[in-house]
This record gives sequence, structure tokens and C-alpha cells, in this order.
Amino acid sequence: MGRTLRILYLEDSETEAELVLRELRRVGFEPECTRVITESQFVAGLDGSPELILADYALPQYDGLSALSRLLELGLEIPFILISGTLGEEAAVAAIKNGAADYLMKDRLSRLGAAVERALTEQKLKEERKQAQLALRQSEACLRIVTGRARVGLVVFNREHRYVFANAAFTEIFGLPNENIAGQPIAAFLPTVYEQRIRVSLDQVFSGARVDYELRLPTPDGPFHYAVNYEPVFDGASITSVVMVAMDITALRNTEEQLRQSQKMEAIGQLAGGIAHDFNNLLTIISGYTDLLLQTHTPSDQAWELLVEIGNASDRAAELTRSLLSFSHRQIRTPENVDLNQVIVDTLKMVQRSIGEGVKVVTSLDPQLQSVWVDRSDMSQILLNLSINARDAMQGEGRLEIGTQNIDIGPRAADSTSCVEPGKYAVLTVSDSGCGMPEEVKQKIFEPFFTTKPVGKGTGLGLAMVHSIASRSGGGIEVSSSVGQGATFRIFLPQSSTVSSASRSVS
Repeated sequence: MGRTLRILYLEDSETEAELVLRELRRVGFEPECTRVITESQFVAGLDGSPELILADYALPQYDGLSALSRLLELGLEIPFILISGTLGEEAAVAAIKNGAADYLMKDRLSRLGAAVERALTEQKLKEERKQAQLALRQSEACLRIVTGRARVGLVVFNREHRYVFANAAFTEIFGLPNENIAGQPIAAFLPTVYEQRIRVSLDQVFSGARVDYELRLPTPDGPFHYAVNYEPVFDGASITSVVMVAMDITALRNTEEQLRQSQKMEAIGQLAGGIAHDFNNLLTIISGYTDLLLQTHTPSDQAWELLVEIGNASDRAAELTRSLLSFSHRQIRTPENVDLNQVIVDTLKMVQRSIGEGVKVVTSLDPQLQSVWVDRSDMSQILLNLSINARDAMQGEGRLEIGTQNIDIGPRAADSTSCVEPGKYAVLTVSDSGCGMPEEVKQKIFEPFFTTKPVGKGTGLGLAMVHSIASRSGGGIEVSSSVGQGATFRIFLPQSSTVSSASRSVS
């Protein structure tokens, strides 16, 4: 049985049509023919998805060239063969130019089989090319997405050390112009990097090696780290080009640095706690014997003032010890339901004595402030530390503002307030009119033992302890400052109503 072939045939003569179909059967086809004679019938016949269209050149109602034009208007790609007894050479050429696959004279139907085979083969090849082009476009689009939007630089170099291809991420990473740099020498755009890294690496790869290294690029926002890999591209046994991939690993390196910093902080905390514990035992002895000696002397004795100074020094050392124990989490805490406003009022006298009369203290306390579950002495310590730092920033003269408020942080707001999770908080705000801080200082102020004060004037534990207290209370701390504009610290503490009973028992 021959190959089935669906045919739409524009022909008004049933006899002529039968001759054509007989010839097709003779050459091995099994035609399934729909014969039409009008335009409406022709258009309707296209719904049957014919594989081949045959048409008489000249018909009383609808001619072959008009049918060909209509087919093209509809955007259908179906092999179209004209068959006529009167078709001249000029008309035949015009038909081919207009999109006909072939033309035949009715007295030469012996060519019909070959013409149909050629038309069907060309159509198949055309469809395969179309599918290949579609697949290529999809692949190119996928490649553009992967190499263009991902933070992965991709570039191809040839043996002459020229660019063959570079994606947008590569040009962005190395600060190259956006226009096409294909064909340009590498040294024209990256002379320093080329001499230091790329030229040597390319020589190695074109010799058959594979090269990997990490590249660190300084930027105004901090250093960026890239894992760079060179791979040879083979054509048979020879290397024709090299693909270089630069992958952004900055987040990985930052995470590793944060882990190292966390481990360092933990080690420092353990060391500080151990030292503070032992030192506290020595202070107990010093303070005890000082008190005993004071009981054997009167203020008029020459040794009295010396003993008082020893006692004062012991008290200051004890305060340092408490700071160390608090930082290392070894100090016993007694969290309770605390009215933060009342803690501030109770601590204000001590704050004023600590900062001096040159600093004006202004309070703005929310009367509806919700209570918080914290250690009362921790809150006093936070307020004292922030106030003393503010005094030093204002050089003993200025304005210190202390305020409280309730705040409900939703999911979207939490995205910008990274120090706390979504929830309800009581916020303590301490602002000063001091000298402010540059960005590089602001990034380090919560690190243990970091201080901008002269040697002997500060331990660098104050803000580290404030950060530690806020964090272990379930909250966080936020700072905003710029040079000459003062500084504002905001302490976020979860409201008591949002702290679970399990958390309270653990505290």
C-alpha cells in the first residue's frame, strides 16, 4: 500500500482531477483528495490540514494564483503546485517567485511524482530548520538568562588573546563598556589584570592545563570575591579557544568571615569570663582587707585617704568585672516584668551625675508603654553606658534625648529592620548631639574591646555589653549616625505579652 497523502485540489474538471490522482497512485502515493472550485470551499478545505495543495492555473470562479496569495495571507506553509494547460513561462516564473513549490503542464504529468516528492522533501527540511531555529532561539534565550541575570561572568578568548564572547555579568564585574567587545584584544580593556593574571593563565590553558584561582576586587561597597575557572575548548585534538567563568562567591566569603568572627567572640567571651571570675576573687580579698583597715583608722589618719583610694579603685575594678561577666553571659540575671519608663526615671539621677551638668537631658516617655521581660539592672546598665558614651561624644556639653515608644513591626518592615524579627516591641531611644561616627567606626562599635578613646580611658566593652543584653533579651539594637550629626541608638525589647512562658523560664 502506498504512502497516504492528504491533498486539497482546486480543479473544476473531475476528469482532469482523476488523471492527476491516478498518476500519483502510479508513483506510490495513496491520495486522500478534497476537490474544491470556489474560494470559500478552498478556505474551508484548509481546515483539514492538507499536506499538499494542487491548483489549476485558470478557473472560471477562482484561479490558482489567487489561491496561492490567500494561502500566504493566512501564513500557512503548505507545498503548492500549479497544474495548467495554458501556463506561460512568465506566469510560471511569477508563480514560483510568489511561493509556489513547482508548476506542471497537464500534458506532462509524468513529472508529477518527482515534483511532489521534491515539494514534500523541501517542506520537511523547512520544518526541521524551523524547529532547529526555534530550539536555537530558546537555547540562546536560556543562555542569556543564565549568563546575563545570574552573577556569573562568562567570556570566551581565542588564541590571539581576543574576546570572542562576553556576557553582561562579565562586563559589569570588570567595569567594561556595554557595547560588543568581540574581536577586541583583552589588554585593550583590562591591561593590568591581563598582565598579572589572564595572559599567564591563557598560556597555561592553551598548553592543555586547567586553571582555577580566587580573584578579589575592591569596590566602594567592600571587596567582592570571585572564583575564576579557565577551561579549554577542543576541536578534535587542538585547543581553539578558552572559556573563563567568574562566579561571585562574596556571600560565601562573608558568611565564613561572620562564622570566624562569631567563633572569635565566643572565645573572647570564654576568656573574659574566666579572667573576670578569678579577678573577682582577688578583688574580694582586696576590698575585704581595705574595709578592715578602714575600721582601724579615722579620717584624720594619714593612711585614711590612701585606703579610700584603694577602695574606690576596687569598686571600679568590680564594675569592670561585672561588665566582663555580663559580656560572657556568666553573670546571674533575674528577668522580670519591668516597666521600662520607671527604670528610666529611677536611673536618671545616676545618669545626670555621670554625664555632668553640661549635658541637658530631655525625656519623652510613652505613658502607654507596654512592659518588657528583662533584668532590671541590665536596663539601667544599658542606659548608663549609652549616656556616658553620648557625654564623651559631646565632650561634656550638649543635648541627650531619652525616649520610649511601642512599635509593631510587620513582615515588610522587618525586611528593613534587620536587627529584630516581626513582632511587638517596646523601644528605648537614646540620641545625642555629639560628633557622630563615620561609617567604618559604626561597623565596629559593637565588637568587644573596640574603642575610639585613648589608652586607659575606655575598655571597649560598653556597647558590646549593650548589644549582648539586647540580643539575649530577645530584641536587638539599631544605630544611625553620621559625622557631625550626632548618634541615635534604638533598643528593641519584646513586649511581655509576646514573650512565651517557656522563654521566661529559660531566662
